[in-house]
Amino acid sequence: MTKIVLGGRKKYESVINYLNKNNEDYLIFDMEETKSLVSEQIPNVIYFKKEDFFSAGPYLRYFEEYQIKPSHIINFRDQKNWIELENNLNRWIFNKSLNDISKNFIIYKSIQHKICSNLNIPVLPTTGSKIIVKKDAGYSGGTDFYITDNKFIKEPNTFTQKYIDIDYTIAVHAFVDNNNYWHPYCYHKVNYKDNCPVSSVSPYLEHTQELNNYMRILKNKINLPNRFVFWQFVKPKEENYLYNMDFNCRPAGGFEAGSYDRDIAEHNVLDYFFNKRIPPNQITFKNEVKCIYNIAQQFGYSDLTRTVTKINHKTLEVNKI
Repeated sequence: MTKIVLGGRKKYESVINYLNKNNEDYLIFDMEETKSLVSEQIPNVIYFKKEDFFSAGPYLRYFEEYQIKPSHIINFRDQKNWIELENNLNRWIFNKSLNDISKNFIIYKSIQHKICSNLNIPVLPTTGSKIIVKKDAGYSGGTDFYITDNKFIKEPNTFTQKYIDIDYTIAVHAFVDNNNYWHPYCYHKVNYKDNCPVSSVSPYLEHTQELNNYMRILKNKINLPNRFVFWQFVKPKEENYLYNMDFNCRPAGGFEAGSYDRDIAEHNVLDYFFNKRIPPNQITFKNEVKCIYNIAQQFGYSDLTRTVTKINHKTLEVNKI
């Protein structure tokens, strides 16, 4: 049985290392057009042209031709075309797929906003004297947006949020098991100046109960079996509320380095993802990861300086949600 990895960028390095260490059989697929972005640490990638990459047919024909029996589709990208490819492969191969509510929640910022608002999870207004215009189903990582006044003519595939002065963001990292129980394994904070990230720290445990409550509310609405979640909340200056900022159905940047598990708590969350271990009820953090962003970049993340230091042990109760 063969694990199918969709994508070969840096974030997958720890996945490939894990599979190699455990002598697992796998195949990696990526796009011919973005070959230059594939990690140098990930060899033997199978490349499809973009016109074929996002269609299930070429994969199914490849599996049939080479007598491949897939056991797991691994996708750490949550843009629309990646989620739909993963979902189509799961449906054809394993007869399972995301329900429409869950799939659309992952893909569309407008759906995230609507569902969170209906569940009384605080959301930023979509209007203001100044707004940020983003792609509704677009790319992550602080790209493909612009700032304007509120004299904005609605265009297809756009989503707006009120422009705020960010104090900091808080994110929860969680693994969702096959029964849709959510297991948070790290929380981290990013500090901002002039709406540019300047530093971050993990773990950061001051808002855990609040974030856990939001996860508890949301999990009753959407079903995301065997996935990693990276859910970001934002605190504006002059306010004491945390607002939903961005829900990502993928690991965060830094995942490949172990910033949220191996370096701070000496466990590997891939053990849970690949069903090698049951997620624990308690995590002890022994180290702290701090990052200093070297260049001011509005809403994005520049090159950074990363340090790992020992701390007095912090214990987190992580009973499944």
